[in-house]
Amino acid sequence: MSGENGTSVQGREPDVPASPVLRSRRAFLIGLAAALGGGWLGAVLHRLFLAAPRTVQPARLRLADLPPGGHLVVTYAGKPVWVRWGADGQVEALSLVCTHLGCTVEWQEDTGEFRCPCHEGKFDAEGRATAGPPKLPLQRLRVRREGEVLWIGERL
Repeated sequence: MSGENGTSVQGREPDVPASPVLRSRRAFLIGLAAALGGGWLGAVLHRLFLAAPRTVQPARLRLADLPPGGHLVVTYAGKPVWVRWGADGQVEALSLVCTHLGCTVEWQEDTGEFRCPCHEGKFDAEGRATAGPPKLPLQRLRVRREGEVLWIGERL
């Protein structure tokens, strides 16, 4: 209730409409929040229900291309992989992606180790971290032999 001079009764202020600036700022922020929330929700729903599953094809290598006692670098899932004959006569595959920050490690023939040029990380010939920041070993990949063909990685 209001008194005669427009003051409110019982200590309440009279209803004053918000200024157009405050109203437009508030509307903008509400609209921005709704757009960001709607975009995020749409992305999540798309990924869950509509996105096609990504299939990664294994790397294919002819056994004859792998030199006896030697190694090759192939690509699996867009990343370099070192393929070699192991001490037990089986073919082994190690990812050449450093487990520290994802740089590509390089094989050092003279020292018999992998070296990461980014932060001086070192790995032994089995892929175990031996020096520098990396704590985890290089990732080993599955190798499957079908006759004279080697499949590196998972075959989907």
